[in-house]
Amino acid sequence: MKNLVEQLQASGYLQFYLFFGEMNLRYKDWAGAATTAPEPLRSLVSLFLLGEPMARPAAACLVGDDALERLERVGVLVAEQDQVRSDSFYLLVHRGLFYFCQMTPDPFAYVGEDSLALSHYQTPIRESRVLDLCAGPGLQSMVAALRGNRVTAVECSERACAIHRLNLEINGLTDRVEVVPMAVEAFADTPSEKYSQILFNPPLVPMPAPAQGFPAAGYGGPDGLDLTDFVLQNYRKNLANFGHFEFVGMTVSPRRGPHPVAKLARRCHLQGRLHILSRHRLAGGSVVMEMHAASLARARSISTPSARQELSERYQSSDHFFLFFARLKAATRAKEAGLATVDMSASHYGGWFS
Repeated sequence: MKNLVEQLQASGYLQFYLFFGEMNLRYKDWAGAATTAPEPLRSLVSLFLLGEPMARPAAACLVGDDALERLERVGVLVAEQDQVRSDSFYLLVHRGLFYFCQMTPDPFAYVGEDSLALSHYQTPIRESRVLDLCAGPGLQSMVAALRGNRVTAVECSERACAIHRLNLEINGLTDRVEVVPMAVEAFADTPSEKYSQILFNPPLVPMPAPAQGFPAAGYGGPDGLDLTDFVLQNYRKNLANFGHFEFVGMTVSPRRGPHPVAKLARRCHLQGRLHILSRHRLAGGSVVMEMHAASLARARSISTPSARQELSERYQSSDHFFLFFARLKAATRAKEAGLATVDMSASHYGGWFS
């Protein structure tokens, strides 16, 4: 991968991408700016941002034979006769890190705004043991590893693990992160180790069951907290002294009354802080409601109005979707379990950031 890394660093690819903003997907702007870019930047943008096919010999010259074979082997690039092209993968940049991720309706190497949120909101610690659950292509692991931490990254998809290892190699972090191809539920039964920080960005979309056809990377159960509940209950034993869980999520709840995460914290004997980042009405016309209705309609092969009606009936006791970040630690006494809430949503109806 050495030739690819050198090309990325020398060409200005990082600056080209970040000019349009963090986590941006500004395809038209990329295409317009690439027309006047010098080589090899123009070709790198063409292959890794615009998804344009490239003659295989030209691609081998651009990234090196070894890197080209590796990118094909893990599925980032696919061969078509004498050409190669991206298989819905993009090479993005975050905090100086290059990372491949996939943009499809049902991705196995998912990165989204929730991933970006956790990478920003995770509390910096240094030279400690970190556990990254639902690790995907490795964004959280790499951000943690940059601070000198030793990271164990657990991911159930073998294909996502391959992309994770590729991203680690590109960024020179292979020796700091161990990638474990295992389901979160199964890893909980392995011999316990203690971690100063347990990070997870779980499947978090609240969706009525059954949800056959709904992307696995998104389905969080009826309240969006299925895997969050499991992790808090089963990984509490893995927290070191003064260790913390840090995670993002989405749930449904009445605006007034105990927040669902507060209930989880008390049940799991945890204490800490909950940041409610934004709230969205559970009603037709709400952006989040319409996105959920469209997703459910695709998954069930039903009409969007039917999906909207199903969501309204299922969540009639709630009035909002809530996006949140939580930082929890073990409570030393049962009466200490619970959360301090920082409500950022009073005047914010956006997403993970204001």
